[in-house]
Amino acid sequence: MSPRFLLKLSVILVCATLFAVWSSQKLFLSLLEIPAYITGWFLLSAMVLVTTLPLRKIIVVPSLGSVAIWYRIHLVCGLLSVVLFSLHLPWKTPSGGLEIVLLVLFCLLILSGVLGFTIIQIFPRRLTLKGEEVFYSQIPALRERLRQEVEQLVIGIVQETGSTTLADYYTASLQDYFVRARHVWTHVIASGRPRFAILTEMNDLVRYLDDRERDTLEKMIALVKKKEILDVHHALQGALRGWLLLHVPLTWGLWLFVVLHVIMAYGFREGTP
Repeated sequence: MSPRFLLKLSVILVCATLFAVWSSQKLFLSLLEIPAYITGWFLLSAMVLVTTLPLRKIIVVPSLGSVAIWYRIHLVCGLLSVVLFSLHLPWKTPSGGLEIVLLVLFCLLILSGVLGFTIIQIFPRRLTLKGEEVFYSQIPALRERLRQEVEQLVIGIVQETGSTTLADYYTASLQDYFVRARHVWTHVIASGRPRFAILTEMNDLVRYLDDRERDTLEKMIALVKKKEILDVHHALQGALRGWLLLHVPLTWGLWLFVVLHVIMAYGFREGTP
């Protein structure tokens, strides 16, 4: 499905759902007496379909369709849930504690979903532009290899020339840079300021170096650029993984209170024996 087709499908389903809710209220309102029951069951159905995506990722059955298709179902039903929730919620501030918790959890879940959708749309493309595929689990080992390479360069040039200019700079400015991931948030927002600052400092050293040290400095700059690529992968892949730590608990937390809400709605319904 193209994004345009997905948008058209979402609009059609929203309109169809609104018509179904309106028709159901006209047909069954006299039997149910409470309109919120109708919108509530439509909302519950949409939430069930939304929750099928993580379950589909666990169940490996080709006949159920690809994860990509279920992801689109997840998006469309998420939009339907927002529409149905607005219909189900009375247009007033919730008075009960359970209703307030449901409202807060639903809003947080929608916001985390929008955040995740934005991340999924943007971050993989940015990683592709880096031109190198790096697995998240391999980043610490690759970072350690770069640290060893740059330290070997520094030790080698000190032994060769007797000058400690590059060694002093590495100890003061680059040692911590190669030990751990740096500038996570600046990489998330695609800021190039840390890279520019480091490369500017290194280029300023040229005037204090002889030819052999300048060659070593160029190799160090190349390693700094490789380290920056690892930091970008660490930041963006970490965000792609990390937002689920917010979205998934909110999903199951909301389901817990939804079940309680349904039990209380029918358990304390007027006229129930």
